[in-house]
Amino acid sequence: MAELQIEDLLSVLEETSPTSKLGQWLTTHRVEFERAVQSARPRWEALAMKFAEADLIKVSQEFWDADDTPGRRMARHRAAEAVRQVWVRVNARGRRTKRVDRDARAVGRQPVAQAVPAPPQAQQSPSAPAAPTPGRRYTFKPSSLRYSSTEEQVELRPPLPSKAPR
Repeated sequence: MAELQIEDLLSVLEETSPTSKLGQWLTTHRVEFERAVQSARPRWEALAMKFAEADLIKVSQEFWDADDTPGRRMARHRAAEAVRQVWVRVNARGRRTKRVDRDARAVGRQPVAQAVPAPPQAQQSPSAPAAPTPGRRYTFKPSSLRYSSTEEQVELRPPLPSKAPR
């Protein structure tokens, strides 16, 4: 029996992916498209026109009407919103993948920062306040609110007023 190779699985996954043609195109060109979208505010209707001309999205016949009719406006609005939503999903998936790749590379690394010994300090008089330790911004101490079994616990909420009988 032949051993299964990852390349075989990847080709099957790509061929049977439920992603639309537009989703596949945006996935392939995600970095370039992201730069273009960041440099100028996208006009999703104009982009939908280009994607429809390239046959990356399917649109209704009203989309191509020459006259500015309510049907054409609605068809173009729907196409523009569909293109925008596909881009949002593809971009989010790309960011998740980037984060997973970064986390996977970080596994097994040693911490970069190492403990540095504190420099010797000059003699201070007992009345002078202690200098803060470098690298420590906060001082934490345990809470002192504790109840023993012999102490009576205080009710934090006042009792609700009772209704007087009528």
